[in-house]
Amino acid sequence: MCWDNFIGVDSVCTPFSESGFNFVDVGISKSDLDSYIGSEFSTGQELAQNRVDFASSAIQSVLNTSFGGKFKTTSLIESKSIGKYQDNLVVQPLIANTLKGIQLECCDTKSYLNLNLTSLSLQVAHNGTVEVMIYDLLQNKLLDTVEVEAVDGEISRVSINNSYPTNKQKLNLFIGYESNFDSYKSSISNIGCSSCTNNYWSFSSKYVRNSGATTPFASQKIDSNVVSSNDTGGLSIEYGVSCDFSKWMCSIKHSVALPILYKSSEMIMDYALQQKQWNSNTGIRREDLKKRRDEYKSEYETHMSGVLSSINPPSDSTCFHCSGPTVTRVNLP
Repeated sequence: MCWDNFIGVDSVCTPFSESGFNFVDVGISKSDLDSYIGSEFSTGQELAQNRVDFASSAIQSVLNTSFGGKFKTTSLIESKSIGKYQDNLVVQPLIANTLKGIQLECCDTKSYLNLNLTSLSLQVAHNGTVEVMIYDLLQNKLLDTVEVEAVDGEISRVSINNSYPTNKQKLNLFIGYESNFDSYKSSISNIGCSSCTNNYWSFSSKYVRNSGATTPFASQKIDSNVVSSNDTGGLSIEYGVSCDFSKWMCSIKHSVALPILYKSSEMIMDYALQQKQWNSNTGIRREDLKKRRDEYKSEYETHMSGVLSSINPPSDSTCFHCSGPTVTRVNLP
């Protein structure tokens, strides 16, 4: 979403350009854009935004390639599971007017990370649809609701693909359901001494800590209203943490504004050349489009070369391979 309205159409049309650059600056007017569109787009402005999005992805790929091994492209954590099911179907009683579940905190504020929920599992004494709600405790905000078809005593699993960016901020989530029925015992930890304290927090990785949790259904969904517990209410989740290079790209977007302007202009010309109206009877216009496309491509390459020679990856050892300073030592005999 950081590319919405980044490149404008002209200085008159709204919304205005965030970058200060408009397509009319390089000779593409609003009427040009409207004349190029095919059935895929309703307006020329829609076409322009689509090409800006495409150009930003293309430039991110160029940056990834140019920086070579500096990006850590693999997930930091894969298939971590929270909420361990227990033997013998031990019943945990319902807690009226309360949400039961799991609290997750990701406290890394140095890196652009994504917490990706990949599955939810539920083992409860209930048959029917259970709504599992995901709240942002920093904002008292419901982010998502996932429906799980529960079968009494069975572990019902739903595969999902929900991603929650940290944006270099603390991420604090509550994942739970309304406790209107009994659940079967599931625990954050099997370590016995955890029950000897009021602190049930556990670190599933260096980036994420978690706890079983409850919170009053009618209260604000904020950290102070959540009570930690070793019991997860029959809820288990799987998640991964990965680096979010798109957010890093957004953080440097003004440095790549001109390359994006020229790359998206090149792509607009390519799109226009594919449309039916440029047939053999409009050969002169086709040649003009080809010439402009080649000019935009040349300008893109020039400006992108300047960006690649001046930009440095951040000093973030979590998501980038950072070379430390070279130290020379002389060992005397």
